[in-house]
Amino acid sequence: MRYENKSALKRFVLFYFGSTFILLGIIFFLIYRMQLESRYDLTNAQMRNFSFALSSQIINAHMQGKKLDFDSLKNGRYKFALYDKEGHRLFGDMIENDKITVTDKSPLGHLGVWKIVVEDDTFAAHKKALQQRILLGFLLAYLVIMLVGYYLIRLFTKPIEEARERIDSFVKDTTHELNTPVTAIMMSANPEALKNPKNIERIYLSARRIGELYKDLTYIFLEEGTQKRKEMVLLKEEIEGLMGYFELLASKKCISISLDLDESTFMIDREDFKRLFSNLLSNAIKYNKVGGSVTITLKEGRLTVKDSGIGIPKAKLGKIFDKYYRATTQAGGFGMGLSIVEKICREYGLDLDVHSDEGGTEFVVRFGA
Repeated sequence: MRYENKSALKRFVLFYFGSTFILLGIIFFLIYRMQLESRYDLTNAQMRNFSFALSSQIINAHMQGKKLDFDSLKNGRYKFALYDKEGHRLFGDMIENDKITVTDKSPLGHLGVWKIVVEDDTFAAHKKALQQRILLGFLLAYLVIMLVGYYLIRLFTKPIEEARERIDSFVKDTTHELNTPVTAIMMSANPEALKNPKNIERIYLSARRIGELYKDLTYIFLEEGTQKRKEMVLLKEEIEGLMGYFELLASKKCISISLDLDESTFMIDREDFKRLFSNLLSNAIKYNKVGGSVTITLKEGRLTVKDSGIGIPKAKLGKIFDKYYRATTQAGGFGMGLSIVEKICREYGLDLDVHSDEGGTEFVVRFGA
């Protein structure tokens, strides 16, 4: 999958830069043609003006009976030649046929001149300079587009790459999380091992862990839009019903759990509340220190789960509710527990606060009046 995605991205990048190159090439070619034609028309018009001025001077001199000094007609900008009726050159420069020329027959034989041919030998230099400017402009424009395109591609693919990395990590962590309890069950589920009560306890904890993983995965991926069965739930009763498993889990790290619960109730799907509380308490045990403590308080619709664990750095507090995010790799898991808690709180309009320092972490859920 990863290589297919990279291949598709590579094809897209090649298509983007290739199509941009072609499109930009067409645009600059059209600009070149327009500017070249404009320059040609301007040069042609200027040459015709010059030939018309020559013709006027020849005609005026003839009409006034003056002898015209042909050398005075030169302006240093254009080459020109004067021809008689038979096409013989009377005066002027040698005209080359491979350059821009303008032929003017307006003298009509005055002073023996029947045709004026004007030649411009600067157009080729202007054309070459224009080609260089167009090529340089094209390369600079394409370079800018490449840089902008590269930046945008990096900008747009960054969240995709991060999501892919999170999913890869999630798959690896899920495999690891499932492998641990499954291995424990296989090692403990033989006739000889079952004689030891600790192995039966290990099987129970492993099976319960698999069940919790299954419920979390089902809630995240399969329960979207399912019908909830809301009822007035006695929160204290549900918490106490879950404590057997968690006290056994906490005993493995010598963690003490203290309860202070009142008779608060709330209209909620019973499984959703269990899931919310289980994830909060599971994290409090998982990220606690050996010999630590967890305090659970329920007073007037305010549930507090406080641990004496490693704490969460302030820089990471804003991300702990993101799906698949893990603030630390110290304990197992794949970063879905707090995401589930936040999702349930958002669904039922519950206020969720977290406070953390080096002495531990405290989660507070307000169920309202």
